[in-house]
Amino acid sequence: MGASKKQRGKQRKAAKSKAAERDGILAVSQSPTKLISLIQRGDNAATAMYCSGDYTLSRVQNETVVTSVLGFLQRCESETFDSVIADIGGDLETPLTWIDSMLCAIRSNSSFVSIIAKNIGHLMRCMCDDMNKLFFQSNQHWKESFKPFVQLIWFIIYETFETDILDCSAEKEEVIKTLLHHENENFLASIVQWSSFWNRSNRPDIELGFDSRKMIYNCGRLSTHLLVKNVVDLRKTIATMPIISREYDPSCTVSYVAGIVDYMMYNECQKEDFETLHHLVVDTDCVDQSVIEGMVNLGFKLSADLERSILLMNISREMIVQKEQPSDTRVAFAIRAGLVEMCLTFVGRFGRQTTNENDIQTALLCHIEGIFKSIYDVALHKKTWKAIRHQRQVIEARSNHLDFITHDNCKKLVLMVKSILDMNGAYCCHCNKSLGRKERFQCGECNRMTYCSRSCQRSDWLNGHSHACCKTYNDDNCGQFQGRAVPPTIPEDERTASKLGELEINNNMIQLKLFLDHSATILEQAKSLNIPLYDCIVKFELRYCPLKVTTHHYTELYDDESVGKKQYEASRSEKNITCMFSSHNFIGGMTNHLGKSAVLGMQRLFPCEWLTDKK
Repeated sequence: MGASKKQRGKQRKAAKSKAAERDGILAVSQSPTKLISLIQRGDNAATAMYCSGDYTLSRVQNETVVTSVLGFLQRCESETFDSVIADIGGDLETPLTWIDSMLCAIRSNSSFVSIIAKNIGHLMRCMCDDMNKLFFQSNQHWKESFKPFVQLIWFIIYETFETDILDCSAEKEEVIKTLLHHENENFLASIVQWSSFWNRSNRPDIELGFDSRKMIYNCGRLSTHLLVKNVVDLRKTIATMPIISREYDPSCTVSYVAGIVDYMMYNECQKEDFETLHHLVVDTDCVDQSVIEGMVNLGFKLSADLERSILLMNISREMIVQKEQPSDTRVAFAIRAGLVEMCLTFVGRFGRQTTNENDIQTALLCHIEGIFKSIYDVALHKKTWKAIRHQRQVIEARSNHLDFITHDNCKKLVLMVKSILDMNGAYCCHCNKSLGRKERFQCGECNRMTYCSRSCQRSDWLNGHSHACCKTYNDDNCGQFQGRAVPPTIPEDERTASKLGELEINNNMIQLKLFLDHSATILEQAKSLNIPLYDCIVKFELRYCPLKVTTHHYTELYDDESVGKKQYEASRSEKNITCMFSSHNFIGGMTNHLGKSAVLGMQRLFPCEWLTDKK
């Protein structure tokens, strides 16, 4: 049955009273005390009026509003929104208005950041649970409230680090620790996952519109940037977090640092993205294969963008370094991903320039030089050696297309690439034949010398290898020794010994080729010294890029009265020329007495006639 005439009259009277009250609020004709009282009773119009920012309240009055709203939100885990509103006698239409009111409070006075951060644990547990998606026991309230919640978190983080509301770093750290305490790692994981990865392809179950997702991406990315920038202890945790919730996809292995590189590949890169990458890749050393491959691909994309390229190349140069030394593993991954070709793309871009070189271009070329130097330093190590051989044809083809280069610094970079390729290749240690994978014969005793056939192996044995095989370099055999002279002994550590063996093998395989390729230089230098070839000691300094070759009289390397000089003169053959090869030796703990990287020193003897015969 319909309401009676009397009841309808009461309803009209109540509606008029309510409307008059709201009109008074909107017209700012009521006192702030009345507004606060209405907000505390869950009045929709009064709360909306406060959220609009048109009502000016004192700090104490704003704090009263914030305290009341936080009290309502503390019931969001265990109660429904309707039951809370019924309990306080209000008519608020949606709980997102309460979140908006906290945003308004922070805008009016940033000092509320600390109060809100300490009391939003219930809200965070609801909103960060993106599997159940319940806020006041409702999926609908969760969906409509999520956007302002993300904005609230962004405001808290931004105001904490980018303004002066907190007096010292300890207070700032306390705010972040408080936020993390509410949800432990889940809150941090949520921010990471908002950072450009909460899209339809990764999380199709999140039913939000494009504009809302875009806002969430931006807030998440900028929040992560500020956390990475300001909280050192969180960097490694953030870098290694998966970009998709483990509860949603337990198989996701893509880390945040790899994910942000991939995001930058398909979206416009911002300065904050590069700063975040620098902190995670360079400062925290969070690098894996996917990061390396992503950085190289990004470099190809940015080859036409000079300002962003310099930021990328700075990170790339440090990316392949570990503990202040080039990493064989990282360099190998980068080469296979196309790092050398990417760098040569930049070289080709600036190769014709002779004037108007700016500071950014100069710095970019310096970073490329640093990258090539790092590659060269480990070019004889097993993984890098194999990677260079795998990419050799592609690198050579790209280098050959740069014949037009006139820029001096770019010319130097092309020569560095040539030196990298010269340090690579499998050649017979006796006849210099290029070897395929299945046509290598190694000395059965030392396993260091590699040959194309048993015949070459036998000839090299008779030519001098028998004097050095499995023997240690010393004064007695210094004139006929062929093999490793520095370090003089095999390390006890099994891994270090294995790495040193790999390095020796690769060094041995290129020695004859380097000797023949620089025969004209050696002959010219020996002629200028006016000494016979058998009195020469040729030093191949493989630690310089490009390679440095110098010829000396043997007396320059031995003191006049030293035992070594006498033994060298007694044991050497006048048919051979002595060559010494020195290369970097980055194999973990092997350092010299100065704490610097150890050097691998090799000695080989080649018939003098080979210099003119070009065997």
